[in-house]
Amino acid sequence: MRTEKISAPQARAAHTRAAGWVRESLRAELAALADPALWLALGGLLLVFLLVPQLPLRYRFDVGYEEGPGSDLPYLRGFNTAERDELGTYRWTDDGATILVPGVGARSLLVRLSWLPMPEAALPLAPQRYELVAGGRSLGQLPLRPEGGIQLVSVPAVALASGELTLTIRSDTFTLPGDPRRLGARLSGVAVTALVPAGFVAPAWGPATGWLGAVVLGWLAARHALSGPRPGTGAGRGLREGQPWPVFVLTVGAVLVAAAALLDPPRWAFGAEAALVACGLAYPLAIATRASLPPLARRLGVPLDGVSLAWLSFLIVLSFALRIGGRLYPDSMHGDIGFHHNRFNEAMWGLIYIVSVNRGVDFPYPPGPYTLVAPLTLLGLGPRAVLQLGAALADAVSAAVIYAIAARVAGQRTALRAAGIYVFTAATFMASWWSFDTHIYTQFLHLLLVAALVWGVGAWRGGGEGENTGPGPRAPATAPA
Repeated sequence: MRTEKISAPQARAAHTRAAGWVRESLRAELAALADPALWLALGGLLLVFLLVPQLPLRYRFDVGYEEGPGSDLPYLRGFNTAERDELGTYRWTDDGATILVPGVGARSLLVRLSWLPMPEAALPLAPQRYELVAGGRSLGQLPLRPEGGIQLVSVPAVALASGELTLTIRSDTFTLPGDPRRLGARLSGVAVTALVPAGFVAPAWGPATGWLGAVVLGWLAARHALSGPRPGTGAGRGLREGQPWPVFVLTVGAVLVAAAALLDPPRWAFGAEAALVACGLAYPLAIATRASLPPLARRLGVPLDGVSLAWLSFLIVLSFALRIGGRLYPDSMHGDIGFHHNRFNEAMWGLIYIVSVNRGVDFPYPPGPYTLVAPLTLLGLGPRAVLQLGAALADAVSAAVIYAIAARVAGQRTALRAAGIYVFTAATFMASWWSFDTHIYTQFLHLLLVAALVWGVGAWRGGGEGENTGPGPRAPATAPA
């Protein structure tokens, strides 16, 4: 009974504090959402999104480039693999092959399809015609000539009600000896030209709302990273009151989004979902980063004033958003993700010794990185999502490890520059783009080992645990509250 009498008031006090923290946090978030700078940016972007479909449009891409600049992905669905011969690059169609060009607006278009001649071996088997379907509406039967050629097709605005062009090619298919693929015809190029509209053209609302949502979430993430602490977090003061860095980040981001919509509407539209997810994940990461860095810095004796805390948090959040957003972009570089998916499955099946083959040489592949990120599958994520999410997090958090190591031998601003150089150098972005996931995990663990050695040597030399023993300037772990 005595225990109950003592613990009940404590529980009520804890509940009151938690409720107060939630109320104050919600007020802070609502204040951020009501900021005039945010609404000015959203209004400006909405005007740009409404303007884009009113402008002339001439858009083309070559078919048959699978990777790199000028790739025909993610515009094509259901085509066969990219090929090249003396006539150029192309892809064989399959029944139901689809051309997708989003972000063009609900307006009439003139589509140009370039077909290569049919190979002699395929002439007796090749289809003679195909049906072209746009937005679920049949545009009619079109001939497939053996000599190839160029076809111009008019697509009415009613077939683009969502603001995106979807062309489906339906035809008979055939197979060649020794080739199991179903083949139709060889498409080598696509060009889209907007016809003069009769009035206002509605934009592609799906990508537009996706980008507006991404800007809102990105603004909240930037505010958490660069501004002062949330009530009761004890996360340091951050930048001085009145400094416009969150607004500056919002402005730069809005300008880049507007430029993308104006310069390349289809790729802008493809990136909307990836940007929304990336900013949605960056938002809680910013909150967690600001809450966790100060106590860690105090425990380890790392100098971290309010300005350094703000910029280090921002580096981590921005690095993560760029990496995971790039991986989520439709048909981004596949790289080694398939390889790591297979090795992940083997590790989960209990194979401690994983054999990998590179250029005919067998070598052991470590299962440790896969085991570390495996618990993320409990969130309902598939292996590929887990591997890419874990790699983006490891790369981003590496900024804090680099800062901690550098801050022991140099000033805080030098440590910040070192962290920024590390996460934004071309080599780390290349590893993310090519999905060298175990390289990323290993590099992160290597940095942790270097940090442990630095702290261990400092303790061995008598510096004491949690004390900055380097020659750099000493500073309190966090700015005074």
